Amino acid sequence: MERLGFPEDGTEVWSILVHPGNPRLLYAGTSPVGVYRSDDGGDTWRRLPKAVQAERVKMKSFVCRVMRLAADPARPDELYAALEVGGAMRSPDGGETWEDCSAGLLELATLPHLKSRIDSDTDIEGMLMATRSA
Repeated sequence: MERLGFPEDGTEVWSILVHPGNPRLLYAGTSPVGVYRSDDGGDTWRRLPKAVQAERVKMKSFVCRVMRLAADPARPDELYAALEVGGAMRSPDGGETWEDCSAGLLELATLPHLKSRIDSDTDIEGMLMATRSA
């Protein structure tokens, strides 16, 4: 087994997505939150600069990360990223642009029975943490 070269020291890969139509096209979700793309099977990587999300929850004991990456089976260039305590984001174009998909989670987080916090100073943490198992 060979370790793939990665462009940034201190960045940890937490999720990998192989494009359903092109096995040489890879995506890596990282901690701190970021998405990288490789067009050559992992030989080289580039950070997708628009794969960012507003920091809504500041955790006390760890850095947030991209927990899951997925592609829509019917439209494989439509990507989704589930962020630990950061909600979710979507890319319609293979990772070049991203949009926030967390509005529904944030609305749910206003309901009294869904408010919770474990490691932050905000009650929306628990609802945004739910994306961990998405």
